[in-house]
Amino acid sequence: MPDLEEIAFAALASAATIGAAALTRKLLSVAYEKTTGKAPPRNPADDETTWSSAMLWAALSGATAGLSRAAARRGSAAAWEAVADDDAPVPER
Repeated sequence: MPDLEEIAFAALASAATIGAAALTRKLLSVAYEKTTGKAPPRNPADDETTWSSAMLWAALSGATAGLSRAAARRGSAAAWEAVADDDAPVPER
């Protein structure tokens, strides 16, 4: 059973990840729109969406989501270690 520190760190990391995901999605949407002149595709099954735009958006959003999640988790651990002066209680996998 996780202890209080593990629960607190999980909450911190989750909040950071959610915030990073929202910010990343917004920044990626703006960049996509400025680059292509069109809004990012919202539904790849829509007849108005081309294969190339659907695949480009899927690749970009997937890659940036993974990167932002990793950065948020690592940033959470670094912040924890700076404040608590101890290693972040990251569970072993």
